[in-house]
Amino acid sequence: MTEETHPDDDSYIVRVKAVVMTRDDSSGGWFPQEGGGISRVGVCKVMHPEGNGRSGLLIHGERQKDKLAVLDCYVRKDLVYTKANPTFHHWKVDNRKLGLTFPSPANARAFDRGVRKAIEDLIEGSTTSSSTIHNEAELGDDDVFTTATDSSSNSSQKKEQHTRTISSPTSCEHRRIYTLDPHPLDHYLPEQRCVYCRDVFQRAHNRRGRCHDAPDPARTCIRRASCLWCAHSLLYHCMSDPEGDYADPCSCDTSDDRFCLRWMALVALSLLAPCMCCYLPLRACYHCGVLCRCCGGKHKAAAAWS
Repeated sequence: MTEETHPDDDSYIVRVKAVVMTRDDSSGGWFPQEGGGISRVGVCKVMHPEGNGRSGLLIHGERQKDKLAVLDCYVRKDLVYTKANPTFHHWKVDNRKLGLTFPSPANARAFDRGVRKAIEDLIEGSTTSSSTIHNEAELGDDDVFTTATDSSSNSSQKKEQHTRTISSPTSCEHRRIYTLDPHPLDHYLPEQRCVYCRDVFQRAHNRRGRCHDAPDPARTCIRRASCLWCAHSLLYHCMSDPEGDYADPCSCDTSDDRFCLRWMALVALSLLAPCMCCYLPLRACYHCGVLCRCCGGKHKAAAAWS
């Protein structure tokens, strides 16, 4: 990189571990940036280099072993972000094509939400939202970092909404009148941010099926028992576009140009791996289990990073 950037640790919306990749159109492949290696990559709030006092959102990557800045890319409204597969995402700004290879899908999901949050802030014209000024929070064992929500301030603000000051028309004395709280007690329970989906939740309402991004043993077993990875491998190697993207194996979207070809290939593959035919019935049973709250992922609170 020609210019190093060192954002403050508390300015990150999200921060994960990944390998920074760059696109080589001449060979049609992706290659590690600056020799590769694991980097800390995050979306952070920084001041624009023009010195006009305005702040912007920057995707910044720093290699762990030598602290070399291998990625500096400002987030723009026209940024095209693509999730090629669960552990590889890439984006395009102007003529630059950059990508990240993540060590786990949890890292990829967290970074994807951070980028989309940054784009939403740019569209709304706000880069000073609460999610960009809080301290970092550790997101579980996957070395994913995002911001934490100050639940105590939120609850205190909610309580102050029910406090009114009324002045007497015959005197200068002010009286503070406390009205009864119309909300139940659990309305003011501390809110926490989920490690996986970054949504805010309350522990009392955290049940199975609430978090679609959380790991779920039942869903994992269904995918492995039905050999769904065979379908993903077939579509990735035979029906993906130049960027490595491909349609969902079970998609019924007839607008897809390769709709018939994809299903014919899957039917032929199921003759070699008959267990693939069990996926749809098993997935239907899984959805019933989610409705009965005996299957599905649960939110996991992010612990404060110190």
